[in-house]
Amino acid sequence: MIRIDPEVVKHILIYEHYLDYRLLSTRYVVEHLHDAGIPVVRPAGGHAVYLDARRFLPHIDALQYPGQAPVVEFYIEGIEALLQRREGISGMRILEAPQFLHHFTAIFDWA
Repeated sequence: MIRIDPEVVKHILIYEHYLDYRLLSTRYVVEHLHDAGIPVVRPAGGHAVYLDARRFLPHIDALQYPGQAPVVEFYIEGIEALLQRREGISGMRILEAPQFLHHFTAIFDWA
């Protein structure tokens, strides 16, 4: 069971400037990515920045985890390499996974 710290919730809900900061910083990143030609889900929310993987890597089949592939490439090579190698990025396949929620804790490899 996940325990949520009530002090964290209080901080997020009570301190409006913190919420403003999160919303503005997320919007900032989304707009800069969009302006650079990277397809992102818009409008920006306050939780995360979401890449539109189907539009970013249209050559990768949906069953080859097109959302995982750019994250792995970004983690290994960085944003410049990701943008330069975009057409050459392949999909991913699961090597090992538990029975439930397999995509959260799976071991992936390039397809």
